[in-house]
Amino acid sequence: MNGIRAGSSNRFGSSMVFLLIHLALLAAVVFLFLFLDQKLLAIAVMIIDVVFGVMSFQTRMDVQENGDDVTVKFSGPVVFTSLITIRSQMDKLPEGKNVTLDMSDAGLFDHTVREKFQDIADEYARSTGGTVTVIGIDNHRATNKHELATLVRA
Repeated sequence: MNGIRAGSSNRFGSSMVFLLIHLALLAAVVFLFLFLDQKLLAIAVMIIDVVFGVMSFQTRMDVQENGDDVTVKFSGPVVFTSLITIRSQMDKLPEGKNVTLDMSDAGLFDHTVREKFQDIADEYARSTGGTVTVIGIDNHRATNKHELATLVRA
């Protein structure tokens, strides 16, 4: 089978729990909407479901500084919806350091973020004299043949 199993439990936590929660919320919406004629409450439950789904795709970053070396360890999916948070954290890094972006615990490394990391690395080197290196992608597989293809942890 080709493609990505985005809900795979080894990538984003327990997919069965995730599925059961969404099915329960869907059942609640149908029940509220069809049987109790509670349209506003049904809409509120749908909004909760969307918020829950978005929050499950949050990128976590752990920054560790050791002399001239700074390691930023990413976990969870590193996707375009996290770019503002990632960029604001990257802007807080001390100047002129050897920055390592460790993606070994990232289940998904989006092509948009990969491209932006190249821009951030170039800008950091140009403006501060530091370096940025991405590591930990050797256990990921590309979703296509493009040099900046989305990577999924194998």
